[in-house]
Amino acid sequence: SPVLMKKHEEDLAIGLYNAVEMGWTLLFITHTIPHKRTDDMLELMRNMDTARKLYGKGGTMSRLMKQLGFKGNVIRLEPTFGNHGIHPHTHTILMFDRKLTNEETERLTSYLKDKWKKSCIEAGLVTKKNERTFDKYGFCADTTGDIEKLIRYMTKNEKAQSVSGLAKEMTNAADKK
Repeated sequence: SPVLMKKHEEDLAIGLYNAVEMGWTLLFITHTIPHKRTDDMLELMRNMDTARKLYGKGGTMSRLMKQLGFKGNVIRLEPTFGNHGIHPHTHTILMFDRKLTNEETERLTSYLKDKWKKSCIEAGLVTKKNERTFDKYGFCADTTGDIEKLIRYMTKNEKAQSVSGLAKEMTNAADKK
């Protein structure tokens, strides 16, 4: 319901604002999967769900996240429709309780990108035929640390200047086409 979405938007905005004020690192990631116009949406979504479950498993992931001060995340599924059919992808905000160094951020994003690809291969989403495209578009992380730039990216709004704009992007998936 619109009232419920508004409440989630406000809660998310407050949480993100507080995280930024406390000096936390917010890492914004987009995960996508190969798709074409003739793909069955339900099958794509099931396979993406399988890939996401595989992605979150494993001791290395848990140890790395704990070492970096991982505190939580917000994940939003955003299925859009375009020239190549249904395009399921997620936007994720990872929250760490301190400022990550450039080296830590690079190590983390490299690990996550590789883990996402392996998970998508295991789930049957990435094949030799679509691997190059997946390597280009399958994983995107903004590691600049520029919170306003990240908000503009997530909201697709160059004029967005606030954490509440990001919160709105994360809670209004139904508004996307």
